[in-house]
Amino acid sequence: MSDATFTSLLSLLSSPHPSAISHLSLLPPQTLHTSLVYYLGQKSTRSLLLQALLSSTSLAALPSLSPLLFSAAKTAQITSLPSTEPSLVSLSLLSGALAAADTRRSTRRVAPAWGTHIDALVEQQLGQEEKDAVAQLLASLAPQLQEDVLTPRSAALTALMEDVITRALPEVLIPKGEQDLLKHLSAYRSEAPFIHLGPISNLLSTIYAAQARSLSPDETYAHVSPLLSLFLERAEAWSREWEDQTLDEASRTEVFVYFKSLLFSALLVHDSLLDGLLDAIPAQPLVLPLSAATPALTPQPDYPPGLMTSNLPVPYLQLSQTVLRTHAALSWLEVSTQALDRVLFAALDLVARDGIAALELTDMLWPGHLAAPTATAAGKERESSSKEKDQEKRRLARLTFYFDAVEQLLPSLPPTTQRQLLGQAEPYLHTPDWKQTYEAAHSVFLATFASQSQLCAEVAPYYAGVLLNAFDAHISEEQFELGYVTLVEAASATSDALALLLCDDLRSAIEQEEEAASGKSTGDALTAADDNQALSEPAMHVTPRLQALRSTHIALLPALHLVLLHTHLAHIRAHILDSPPTKELREALAEKTFEALGKLDAATRDAGAMWWTREREAFGV
Repeated sequence: MSDATFTSLLSLLSSPHPSAISHLSLLPPQTLHTSLVYYLGQKSTRSLLLQALLSSTSLAALPSLSPLLFSAAKTAQITSLPSTEPSLVSLSLLSGALAAADTRRSTRRVAPAWGTHIDALVEQQLGQEEKDAVAQLLASLAPQLQEDVLTPRSAALTALMEDVITRALPEVLIPKGEQDLLKHLSAYRSEAPFIHLGPISNLLSTIYAAQARSLSPDETYAHVSPLLSLFLERAEAWSREWEDQTLDEASRTEVFVYFKSLLFSALLVHDSLLDGLLDAIPAQPLVLPLSAATPALTPQPDYPPGLMTSNLPVPYLQLSQTVLRTHAALSWLEVSTQALDRVLFAALDLVARDGIAALELTDMLWPGHLAAPTATAAGKERESSSKEKDQEKRRLARLTFYFDAVEQLLPSLPPTTQRQLLGQAEPYLHTPDWKQTYEAAHSVFLATFASQSQLCAEVAPYYAGVLLNAFDAHISEEQFELGYVTLVEAASATSDALALLLCDDLRSAIEQEEEAASGKSTGDALTAADDNQALSEPAMHVTPRLQALRSTHIALLPALHLVLLHTHLAHIRAHILDSPPTKELREALAEKTFEALGKLDAATRDAGAMWWTREREAFGV
């Protein structure tokens, strides 16, 4: 066929004028069919022809053209959809064509124009094949469909897209008695709903975000909660199924595809929804004491004293709770992405603004079947089967998620609940082999101190001992310093006596380390001969642990009130002048001191500056 014939066909299809449709109607059907089959089958002409078809108004204005195009597309093997309904012809052609052509280039121009065509289709009573075809169209256009195209059609599109997601995520992931699970799952994964899961979830997320910004809280909840509840139900049900299975490696890999697909589909929706919710809430929500008239998110007769609530809409808090419960159920997958972190922190930020919501979420997330670890259990775990080890790994991952979440919620919780959380975390302060859970448990304690909880005075001396015992075998120098400084800051806010006690505990640990390094006991009286011999001996060996303990002792300066400052500075002077055997170590401590003095507040700054002016020459800096 000639180039002139192809050019004429493009002109007729692309023209917006009614006369073009009349010319098309005059062409013999067989001739047009033959031309379409030929040009759709050629790589050199396919993209141009598809672009003309996508931008054409002829499909809607000339009904006889639709079956012709569908037949041509099938003959050219662009699409193999089984439906032959004329109402689906252009849709089938479009979806298949986009998969074969340069999608990005063709949809950039025509996606908005196809909005009216989408309207005409979704307003019909669609059968299952028709729904799949519409879903295929939407999935193909997904990268280019913007909010202004989707939002006006949200009511019709949402139900259709939610249907696709529901069918893509079966109620039972691992059927009992299934002889060939791998074959079953592979076949299911090749079906249309699963293939379109990602793009459809992305489109729904755009609609949900727009609804959150424009609708009332109750209306937003009514539109969004069914799908969020579906994600939660599937996450919990599939995880229970997984725990009961012993699968070969190939089947495990196939099952993981489904779990990851569920996670990322939910993540797409959650991310955009939370962006919308954060835009919709008051910029500075009110925090109010709990009253008898305050509605609870879930029925609960009594709340602990000291609980605060807010004026945030209850539906927004409920949606955030559902998001967090879903990711808690999937936490054993141990996926870590920036998008997931953003979703979790956004949801926790919303819930933490309301004491009732925070308290209820704490109860929802606590995996009560998880027992505290014991030395015996840890020993058995090393000898257990691979299935038992896998179960233990999932157990700890779920518990780690819980500790990470309540760390963010803790400032909003009443003292009775904080005490409960510390009791839950305390056993894991002594299980360094489980690193993530171990660090998460420490974070719960540190969050308690950072929030200046009423429990600080009660817990601080115990936790100081935990930190000293853990350093430097299980926590780094940076972690130890951060933990101890946070501890003393909280103690200073409670009482200077408690802060002094913690400083003395650290100084005692330094003295013990110095004794070990020098081989002498500070409690022994030295004779003159001993003293003369000591002067001729080399200085003590300063271990990295000793240097780190001294550095942390210096870092406590900004946490202390004036009443303790001078005594503490005297000890720091001794650290710098008396002990370090090398100039490098002495300079490192002096620089640390200068840095700490720069962080003093107005009440202590002058005293610190005078001390430094007086001593700096002796320090050699």
